[in-house]
Amino acid sequence: MKGMKPELMVGAFAILVMAVLTLMTFKVADISFGKRDGTAVYAYFNNISGLEANTKAKIAGVDAGVVEEIELVEGRAKLTIRLYPSVKLYSNAEAYIKATGLLGDKYVELKIGTDAPMLKNGDTILYCHDSADIDELVRKLSNISTDLGGFVAELNDEDFKASLRNTMANLENITDRLKSDTPKVMDDLKGALADLRKMMKDAGPKVESITKKVDDAMENIQSIARKIDEGEGTIGKLVNDDELYTSVTSAAKGIEKTLGGINKFRTFINFKAEHMPDFEATKGYFDVTFQPREDRFYVLGIVTNPIGKIENTIAIYNGMVSGYQESAVVNDKIDFTALFGKRWHNTALRIGLIESTFGLGADQYFFKDRIKLYADAWDFNDDEYKADNLHFKLGADVYATKNLYLTAGYDNLLNDYREGYFVGAGIRFEDEDFKYLFGSASSAISN
Repeated sequence: MKGMKPELMVGAFAILVMAVLTLMTFKVADISFGKRDGTAVYAYFNNISGLEANTKAKIAGVDAGVVEEIELVEGRAKLTIRLYPSVKLYSNAEAYIKATGLLGDKYVELKIGTDAPMLKNGDTILYCHDSADIDELVRKLSNISTDLGGFVAELNDEDFKASLRNTMANLENITDRLKSDTPKVMDDLKGALADLRKMMKDAGPKVESITKKVDDAMENIQSIARKIDEGEGTIGKLVNDDELYTSVTSAAKGIEKTLGGINKFRTFINFKAEHMPDFEATKGYFDVTFQPREDRFYVLGIVTNPIGKIENTIAIYNGMVSGYQESAVVNDKIDFTALFGKRWHNTALRIGLIESTFGLGADQYFFKDRIKLYADAWDFNDDEYKADNLHFKLGADVYATKNLYLTAGYDNLLNDYREGYFVGAGIRFEDEDFKYLFGSASSAISN
């Protein structure tokens, strides 16, 4: 070393620096030669705008791999993601395109999933979610701004201002009339009360006369009844004929039994809405319950389902089957309910169709049916969106009044991707309520 020339030492040092820089470059860029460690999986996206090769793939914000290659396959972006050896993904893993900020760099965010088996080298991530299109958001904001501008322009329109001024003037006129007419109305009410007192005072002698006439009429009725009881006249003979009496009594009992069965038949109409905050969706229910007996009932109804079901098709890429791909998500569909129910004291069981599939249900009532706890199970074929198990739901209805109730519970307990709580309200009418309402409305119209 002592005898080494300065030029040779400078050259060796330069070579060493270049080697270190080259090693750091390959390390930072995640570039390697030969066979690479870790699992390579594929992901397909409709839009990866802003994402480039050698971008990091992360799990929970921690580096988990790198995007090795991006290519276009049949109009979609195919990403080859090389996972670190310690990272494992399951069959229901998900991939998202995300950004570090509103306008930051794009990267791939992964969720490992929970369902076996684990993905092997060359497998495809089935659940891929595209990034939000900033241009589309700006376009929608521009449209909203235009609509707001039009609304403000309408507020500034002279015709609208004139109509608003006329409306305010009419309200002031109505208020002035109420102030001026109220004393007169009160005077009229006082006069009516005075007339009523005078009429009641004058009616005293007439009431005594009517009472005497009623007493005379009752004496006549008693006389007629006595003659019938003694068998006088045609009616008396009919009444005192034992055979005729038996026949009439039997017929009366048959009629009473028939009318009693009709009176026991009850019909309930129910409207209910359940909001699910986790999915920003609301389900609507309408059903009719027919109850021919206290221990038996039938339910027919419809449900507006904002989640719906999916159809799975086989996904083929480059001539090879890579798994199942979601092809059609059905939203805001109408489902049907048709159930037969049997009740024992405060417990009831139901069986039939729940949301267009075979289902079972159970109800437990408390405090004279003011509180109902229920459990429902349906979709035993796992046809719902991202459903790996049957649909199981627990809930409670609490009646604030005879007809109005609040509802809450937890839906889809057995499916991680679709579980969540719900809250809502409903209104339930019996046929007797409608008779009362219609009767009141008819009286109001006739008056």
